[in-house]
Amino acid sequence: MKIFIKNYRHSRIEGPIENNFLSKAEYKYALLLKDQLSYKEISEKLNRSIRSVEDAVYKLKDKFNLKDVRTLQSYLKLIL
Repeated sequence: MKIFIKNYRHSRIEGPIENNFLSKAEYKYALLLKDQLSYKEISEKLNRSIRSVEDAVYKLKDKFNLKDVRTLQSYLKLIL
C-alpha cells in the first residue's frame, strides 16, 4: 500500500485508503512520522501546534495498539 503526497501542508491522497482505517489527516501525520521527523518539524510542515501533533501521534499509537513512538515509526515503515 503506497500513498503519495504532493505537498505535506496542502495535499490530497492519491492512492488506496484501505477500508478507511486512517483519515487523510492521520495519513499525513503517519507519513511524516515514518520519515522520523520530530514533533516540531511535523508541526512546522503542517502548520499545527506541537500539542496537536502529540495528540495525533497518541491517536495513531492507540489505533495500532502500540506503546511508544519508535515502535509506531518502525511499524509505519513496514506498512507505508
